[in-house]
Amino acid sequence: MTEITIRPLDDRAGFLSDWTALCEASPSVSFFQSPAWMKAWLEVVPSTLKLRRIDAVRDDRRLLLGAFCIAPRRPPFAGLRETWFQQTGVAVIDSIYAEY
Repeated sequence: MTEITIRPLDDRAGFLSDWTALCEASPSVSFFQSPAWMKAWLEVVPSTLKLRRIDAVRDDRRLLLGAFCIAPRRPPFAGLRETWFQQTGVAVIDSIYAEY
């Protein structure tokens, strides 16, 4: 059986270590899934945003790992929340330009 957990991402170094191990075990990883990219993303996420991590594990083997932010409600006090995988919701941070 696969166990899926979602919990606060409080230990960024530990998450990055798990991310690196998963990438090394994967047959093909794009640049945007690389440990270098994830490290850069984690470094720019403002501390005011609450990060979460999602893990899927079967037989002590990690199958899936992800990081996401839960957005504030728009408009406040009403409506649905958004979930941003590897995004912060801050356009200046999330926009990628050729210069990068």
